[in-house]
Amino acid sequence: MRCDILKSTGWCGECYAAKRGRSFHTGTRSAKARPRSVERSDIIMAMVRPKSNPKEVAGQQVVDEVLKEVWPDLHAFLTEMTWDDGKKRITGTVLMFCEDGLWKARLNDRDAKVTGWISGESYEGLMEGVDRAIGNGSIQWRADKR
Repeated sequence: MRCDILKSTGWCGECYAAKRGRSFHTGTRSAKARPRSVERSDIIMAMVRPKSNPKEVAGQQVVDEVLKEVWPDLHAFLTEMTWDDGKKRITGTVLMFCEDGLWKARLNDRDAKVTGWISGESYEGLMEGVDRAIGNGSIQWRADKR
């Protein structure tokens, strides 16, 4: 059975989609029964569940002596999991990229739910600026909109 559009114009979008398996419209040239979905019970998970919560130990496992020596405030921002009073802290993140001839960094303080931006003319200048701004608190933080 051929659809009327295909007969008259030589091409039908619904027939094309059905032939490619994207959708099935009744009355099209390639209409056939929908494929059966795979039963979820047939799928076996190969991953082994971790014995401990990785979020609790991730920051303590990160030790980068070079980063800690060169940019200690940045290292602390990224890896410290507790505040100085002993309360839990969510680690910060840094996104770095180059745009319009400048190196740029977006700092995300996930614990305080704020973000800040810093730019520099070189990668090393950016890293020094990030470390200095974290250390002396000169970043202009804004509320994270996510």
